[in-house]
Amino acid sequence: YSVPCFYRNANGDTELYIGNETGTIQRYNNIDGNLGGYFDQQDYVLDGIQEGDRSAVWVEDITNDGIPELFYGVLNGGLIYFEGTDPDNVASISGFDSQLDVFPNPTNELLHVRIPKERTGGDLTITDISGRIVHQETNITRRLVRLTTDEWSQGVYLVSYRRNEIVYKAKALVY
Repeated sequence: YSVPCFYRNANGDTELYIGNETGTIQRYNNIDGNLGGYFDQQDYVLDGIQEGDRSAVWVEDITNDGIPELFYGVLNGGLIYFEGTDPDNVASISGFDSQLDVFPNPTNELLHVRIPKERTGGDLTITDISGRIVHQETNITRRLVRLTTDEWSQGVYLVSYRRNEIVYKAKALVY
């Protein structure tokens, strides 16, 4: 089982992203002029994160800013959107970067977000599954942000922390 997605990057080179049975996504290059040969595997996109079985991926610059966005779907119907950044640095937008701690998770009244070391000064945005912003702070100078969630609806939330060009993301479940 595999789901391929070809993408032409900013340099005009073709890249191949493949979602597979295990839920991971692989990236290949050395495709142009080499359709009968072997492609070079570059890495596991999203640091090998797997959110479920049988993944599919779509890479496209839907915002027309010259930077591709990545959509990641899995068998159980989940769909995750990753905001565009340098495609050669896609691991930094893994969405689940271990440097962004969100706890307790799941939660029902208090959520802590630990900002990565030496990364203060960025912006924190939390959105619900429909994309509605439920919390936003700019220029955060502390490493630990405490939020009350008792007025949030039950569901999955995307926690996004941006500093300069690096975006850290995590999911939080409120019950």
